[in-house]
Amino acid sequence: MIGVVENAILARLKAASDEGIIPYAYRTLQTWPKNFDEYLSSQVIQYPACWAVFGGAHKTERLASGLWRVHCVFGVVVAAENLRNEQARRHGGSASEPGSYQLAVDALQILASQTLGLDIRALEPSSILPVETADIPKVKQLSIYAVSFDTAIDFATPPGKELGDFNRLHINWDPAPYGHVDRDQPLPQDAAAIASDSIQINGEDA
Repeated sequence: MIGVVENAILARLKAASDEGIIPYAYRTLQTWPKNFDEYLSSQVIQYPACWAVFGGAHKTERLASGLWRVHCVFGVVVAAENLRNEQARRHGGSASEPGSYQLAVDALQILASQTLGLDIRALEPSSILPVETADIPKVKQLSIYAVSFDTAIDFATPPGKELGDFNRLHINWDPAPYGHVDRDQPLPQDAAAIASDSIQINGEDA
């Protein structure tokens, strides 16, 4: 569901551009890269740009057996490029040359109070904050802001697939010098193990 929400955010922003709700088109519209500073410095990025990102969960609550509600944050990071000066990067120029302020406000207005057609609590704007980046030449012509939204997603355990209580730990060992343990290889099966441990969670050996 998390990835579905990210993709739905991007789809709504693209639709706003395609339908003329905003007077510009995002030239980069993607999910958040793993290392943002490295990404900015090494990739050819077209602006204005926007990235959707899952910001994590800050609270969970149990609604019923097998049903949990996760209160979480999603965000969009918007970036404007302008070679003239810092003010132009923030304030923009013509309608088709938006600054970072306009990108942030537009994203907030487009996404606020939306469920994106999904079974989630409507997105509630929570902050607009500048994004700090590494001091690299390609970033000096950028102005970047993050817009955050609170929401909640319900997660249910699939029917018939609940695990029983975890009350017994069983581990096989293949110790040196007899074994050939490799961190990338699975532990041996019972028949091939040099040693085995079975431990009850209550502390009594099986």
